[in-house]
Amino acid sequence: MPFGLFTGKDNKVQRRIARDMIARGETARDHADFARAAILFAEAAALLPARHDLHVQAGHMFKEARDFSSAERHYRIAAERMPEDADLALQLGHFFKISGRLREAVESHKRALALSPGWSEPQREIEAIEAAGWTGEIGTKQDLLPVEIDPGLRTPSRVISADIHKLNLAPELAPRPIADGLREFGRTVEIRQLGRRERTYWGTYQTLRGVEAIQGFCVSDKPVLTIMLLLNGQTIYRGGVRGGYPLVHDIHQRTRKYVFNIWLDLTGFAEGRYELEYRGIDIDGRPISRTEWVVIAPPIERPTLPESDTDVPPPDPNDPRSLDEQINSRPSMVRPARRALFRETPRTILIQRPDVLGDLVVSVPALKRLRQLFPKAFFVGVVSKANRDLAETLGFFDELVETEMPFNHWEQRRVVTLEAQAALARDLSRWTFDLAIDLCAAGESRLLLPLSGAPALVGFRCGELPGLTVEVTGSSNDAWNGHDMVPHTNKALAFVEWLGAMMRSDDNIVRRDLDRNLVEAVGLDPAANYVVLHAGGRWDFSQWPHYPALVDLLLERTGLTIVLLANDPGLLDRISPAAAASDRFLFLSRRLEFDVLDALVSFASLFVGDDSGVKHLAALRGTKVIGIQNARNNWAEWGHENEGYIMTRRLPCAGCQIQHYPESLDCGRDFVCITGIQPEEVMDAATHLLAEATSPGA
Repeated sequence: MPFGLFTGKDNKVQRRIARDMIARGETARDHADFARAAILFAEAAALLPARHDLHVQAGHMFKEARDFSSAERHYRIAAERMPEDADLALQLGHFFKISGRLREAVESHKRALALSPGWSEPQREIEAIEAAGWTGEIGTKQDLLPVEIDPGLRTPSRVISADIHKLNLAPELAPRPIADGLREFGRTVEIRQLGRRERTYWGTYQTLRGVEAIQGFCVSDKPVLTIMLLLNGQTIYRGGVRGGYPLVHDIHQRTRKYVFNIWLDLTGFAEGRYELEYRGIDIDGRPISRTEWVVIAPPIERPTLPESDTDVPPPDPNDPRSLDEQINSRPSMVRPARRALFRETPRTILIQRPDVLGDLVVSVPALKRLRQLFPKAFFVGVVSKANRDLAETLGFFDELVETEMPFNHWEQRRVVTLEAQAALARDLSRWTFDLAIDLCAAGESRLLLPLSGAPALVGFRCGELPGLTVEVTGSSNDAWNGHDMVPHTNKALAFVEWLGAMMRSDDNIVRRDLDRNLVEAVGLDPAANYVVLHAGGRWDFSQWPHYPALVDLLLERTGLTIVLLANDPGLLDRISPAAAASDRFLFLSRRLEFDVLDALVSFASLFVGDDSGVKHLAALRGTKVIGIQNARNNWAEWGHENEGYIMTRRLPCAGCQIQHYPESLDCGRDFVCITGIQPEEVMDAATHLLAEATSPGA
């Protein structure tokens, strides 16, 4: 906002503009559009420096919009200018509490008490924070880690600073001293999985739909026994926790982590915004609490998009079993490894370019490429009056819809009135879109994409609309000023090429001319037909535990030799005596030369394995592969390609992104996403693939 354009003679103009901003800010606040209200109050405060209360209002609105850094900045300005204001000290206490900074919250409430002795509200706030588990304890230097740390690990590698610059070395990549990774942990509740961030009627919030998982952990210096969930103050869940696991980065080594993974069916709840409280109860009956706003919304159907394991069907109301029992008893998912972004090629596609003539001109190569990607599609274009004539001459669009997105010089952005948005939505309702694409690099027009009703939305990445189906981020950089240095034409075309690459479903098979006799190095007859099993997931929790049972089934139901590769030699102890004694069973736990390993997986009739590099190598060579995939990542992302099946469990907590830190190794449900895949299910898939391999014409 060009405030510098105003001079002392323009005070009346400034005041009039500021009053208008305040009125618009109040309207936005009343409609729960907190982000917009925050900006309006902040701009009004800049125009009226004497109105310190506007900084308070801006702080409130930024707080509601969850932009805590901006909120704190305005609160601090107000506090500097109104140091004796007790109500402001109270409001700062509320802010610090919501943003999880309990020490500063207590200090602010104590300041409010000092400024207004006997005031009951800040006293109640202090008592509530203490009742929720805050002790106010601060660790001392004497509480440092009791174990001895090698002094050499406390200092980074010594590299001459001149060499760092001359060789373009990256010191930030070097291992850090162990002591630098230690930190202090207080009593807290941390959430790792909670729906998805969506734009809703109430604002942008974490949104829960249908069957959901709420996954996280309590950190406490005393054992935590119970976790509760309260929705608008009403208890909807009460259960136990797993733990406590030591926190390896805890500087005091006295706190523990207590894990929970709660599955809930929320389909019966009314749509709306709710206050969700997580409350852990420790062995002394003390609570550890955290509260935040969430939105509960109805489940959505997206039939044209790939299946997600997190999208769990609701329980059968006529089944007396619990939600957990019903979910765990359902069959595992068996999906073909060949897959595509869209289940069916989109046929009706919306293209947005509601800006000016030049913007459409630079999009022409991108439009041509879209026609190549979707030769049979029906294209509807959203254009402006300024570029409609050009759009009609291109011969690309089957239908055009006109809307206006003028540039607002006061706000320095493009805007569309609510009336115009509603009219556009009505115009677009004539078609059922499979896909909506915004070719604009700027973010404003992205917000029009949902008006199409399309299940798949594509655009350049922007913060205004989270969760696009395909989003693109790409730029070139001038070494001097950091600006792009390729034509906008190229950026628009690169955007469409990215979409084309995301849709790719071609084979990724690269066969190698190998000598089959290489398998003799592991004691295998080169003429044998064999199956390779690989129990070698990168982390223990990603390894399927049922290989011994699968060995028995394969020996019993096929005439094939079974080769079991394992990182852990101890797995042999779990193999049945009959299988271990069979001349059709071979156990290998040593590291193989790459050519031997390559030949072993390349000539196998079937490969069955965890999520590992060897699995992907087998798929690259064209071997039929059954990948047993844990749900840490999406099956469609890290499942193998080409031939075979990907097997998973459909669970509310799929996509948890559990890491490999020692304290993260317990998911709260014993990794049922992989342990729940049964040997009989894998055997059925193997039987099908082996039958394909021996069928005529295979």
